[in-house]
Amino acid sequence: MNELKVKRIDFSSKEFIGKSGIVYRIEMEELSVGRYEMYERMALQLGFGVDFKSLFASFSNIYKLATSGDSTLSALHKITELCQGQMVKMKNSSQQKDEFLFCTLFMNTEDEDRSKWDMALAERKIEDWGEYDFRDFFLAARSSIEGYANALSHTEQLPPLPKEKKKNGKDPSQ
Repeated sequence: MNELKVKRIDFSSKEFIGKSGIVYRIEMEELSVGRYEMYERMALQLGFGVDFKSLFASFSNIYKLATSGDSTLSALHKITELCQGQMVKMKNSSQQKDEFLFCTLFMNTEDEDRSKWDMALAERKIEDWGEYDFRDFFLAARSSIEGYANALSHTEQLPPLPKEKKKNGKDPSQ
């Protein structure tokens, strides 16, 4: 029986060939202004596991808790829960489709217009990459976000969430 193996990308060659025969160049160091906005959005989604609106809502909640009239201990406990919840999202944020989409920003064909990006083109690229190991795209996407690897290594060291002490038998968060 002839067993087919998934292909691996040789990153040192800075290119690979899709199942259609199209050559894709890996151009992580070259990103046009036209693709930068999408890069920022996707990097946020990859890095934090949320979009800008959700991240802003988390910071807004933290600010409200820190400046509200609640007891300091109760507010601090709620802030700790919000922060740890966000860090857990960051740690567990990966969805394969996100990595593939992100890679479409800098894995390009020779004749591709690098000044713009669209979902239809991205989906065609991803379809063409079907023979390759998904981990190569995960590696490429994550390694192209400055500081990501260092930040992720710190999430492995997250302490468990401390339990808030009750005073007079009452839960201070209520």
